[in-house]
Amino acid sequence: MLLSALLGACGGLHTGDAAVVGDQVVTREQHDAAIDTFCTGLGQLQQAQAPDQGVPVRRAASASLEFLVQQAALDQIAEDQEITPTKAEVEEYVKAIEEQVPPEAGAVTAELRKFFGEVARTQVMTLKLGEIRYQEENPGEEVPAQSQEVFDLGRQAITAHLDQVGYETDARYGAIPQVAEEKPGTGSLSIAVSDEGIRGLDVPEGGTPTDAESC
Repeated sequence: MLLSALLGACGGLHTGDAAVVGDQVVTREQHDAAIDTFCTGLGQLQQAQAPDQGVPVRRAASASLEFLVQQAALDQIAEDQEITPTKAEVEEYVKAIEEQVPPEAGAVTAELRKFFGEVARTQVMTLKLGEIRYQEENPGEEVPAQSQEVFDLGRQAITAHLDQVGYETDARYGAIPQVAEEKPGTGSLSIAVSDEGIRGLDVPEGGTPTDAESC
């Protein structure tokens, strides 16, 4: 899913806005806080795969902005369709994500656990949304438990919602590529921003960190 600079008629960004989803605003203050959290979270998770590499700040900025837009869309859909993840469902995912943090990365702080909780909540809600779509498309059939097919249906529903309500993101980040490949049932979250997406970012002078800056 690409978060393009402008899709649909959504009133436009104003000073202090990082994104607008329908009539819901994601502020730059929210985005700045999310960047810090993503830097910490991705940094600890990356210790398991590439301990000698830092997380580029721009990568965290792109990932966090897309995540906030997805959260806004899910909250809007959840309110309309009464989708509510249980505490136990979210906690199951949080524990699975925590298991990916290697011991050498340090203890999972309360702030980091909150971040994992937000990721887990998004996964659970996406699965629940996918289950609804699966039942609509396959009436009478049993919904596969935590399957990739169901999860993908949920992601498609998020994309359709964003197309319907319209959204706009801060032009400093250009076209933000799909950055989160979440694997249902595992709590796994791998961040993979494409080189093309990074090179395509149109950044005004002094607007955002350079590619060389790491968290």
